Amino acid sequence: MRVQKSAGHVIAHWKVLSSAGTTTLYVIDISCWDAGFTEKGTVIFDEMGRAKKMPQSELYVDRPIENGTSSDVFRRMFCD
Repeated sequence: MRVQKSAGHVIAHWKVLSSAGTTTLYVIDISCWDAGFTEKGTVIFDEMGRAKKMPQSELYVDRPIENGTSSDVFRRMFCD
């Protein structure tokens, strides 16, 4: 996990490993003021190591942060 803070935003980078052998890398921009986030990029690696970058049209934009999600944890930890 890597986190950068600036001007009311938190940029979070992290990965999720699944039991099926896939790895997903996420980059999101959390707005501390609006309690929402925008996905900046998501890449999924299958069990053979092949990468699939999610198209921009499929990424979340200005989505509300739901309680108990990883975005909620980052917001509570890093927003002042």
